[in-house]
Amino acid sequence: MSMKIIDLSHTLHENMTVYPGSEKPVLQKVATIKEDGHNEHCLTYYSHTGTHIDAPAHLLARGKSLDSYDINTFLGRALVINCTGCITIERETIENSLSNNSIPQFLLFFTGWDHHWHNKKYFRGYPILSPEAAILLSQLSLNGVGVDAASFDEPDSKDLINHHILLERELILVENLCNLDLIPSGEVLFSCFPLKINKADGSPVRAVAITSFID
Repeated sequence: MSMKIIDLSHTLHENMTVYPGSEKPVLQKVATIKEDGHNEHCLTYYSHTGTHIDAPAHLLARGKSLDSYDINTFLGRALVINCTGCITIERETIENSLSNNSIPQFLLFFTGWDHHWHNKKYFRGYPILSPEAAILLSQLSLNGVGVDAASFDEPDSKDLINHHILLERELILVENLCNLDLIPSGEVLFSCFPLKINKADGSPVRAVAITSFID
């Protein structure tokens, strides 16, 4: 039995795609081998940069922060739901995907929208959950949900209804995933460990899927 690890995260760099209104990361070199005997950088970036987790503290005044979750929350079985071609991810799509499967710790929505990562279209027209689908997710015994798009709500949404539905149930939301098309059918082991930041409303993550296969 062998394992394959699939990288589901975008690379953090100074010219990367960021949400409109956010500042791009800054990677400033503060030491060099030639001058100081070692290389070191100062990293400056928003907590919701690139592939990242939203915690309830992101939107809820008394919401739970990432550092207060049990570490096991960020690792578990995941099922990828194919939503390519969808404008809205409906409740029925989720129910049909779960009909022959047990409830995993994570549901990952594969929309294919990460192919637009390097252009402005990435932040317009991506598939989102219907409120009914978000309510269903909030009723399942999940650790969290993920998507290969910018958000679970419309880009110009003021009330962020889907975020509120999910975060009020203390699900973690993983946004800006990529490479979900490389995950085979069936369940995989998924990890999305955040940085251990005090009172974190969000954090960039190195999300991966781990698959097993027989040699």
